[in-house]
Amino acid sequence: MMPDKHLMYVVLVSVLLYVVGVDFFPLVILVVSSIVIDIDHVFDYLFMFKDYSWNGAKVYFKREGNLKHSNEALPVFIFHNIETLLVLLIISIFYPIFIFIFAGIYIHLCLDWKVIPMKRCPVIIKLSLVLVLIENYRRKRGRGKW
Repeated sequence: MMPDKHLMYVVLVSVLLYVVGVDFFPLVILVVSSIVIDIDHVFDYLFMFKDYSWNGAKVYFKREGNLKHSNEALPVFIFHNIETLLVLLIISIFYPIFIFIFAGIYIHLCLDWKVIPMKRCPVIIKLSLVLVLIENYRRKRGRGKW
């Protein structure tokens, strides 16, 4: 899903939360975290293609939906996974403001999980970082796809 769609949904959720009495500043954190999470798509592009051109990244994202790589490796999204959510949930025990970062990323991931099957991509790419790394290791070793 493109960032503008994510923004539309997270702003809608934020407005609803504001109406029920949640303060404005935590909702800004929720919205920002839901959008900034996509920076890992840029990191993946830079790592996979060693191309530091912003225009090259934009063309790639629009053409491929950035879920496919030419070398058959799955994309590695360091923030789009359950592990990140668990870390944020644990941190939010000690620093309650992190629950809004958790919520923003959770909303983002729910939207992504809805779209992934339509793109005919493996769900694990935005489910678990550990599973993606294991799968990429298997593919590199020639042990096939799951």
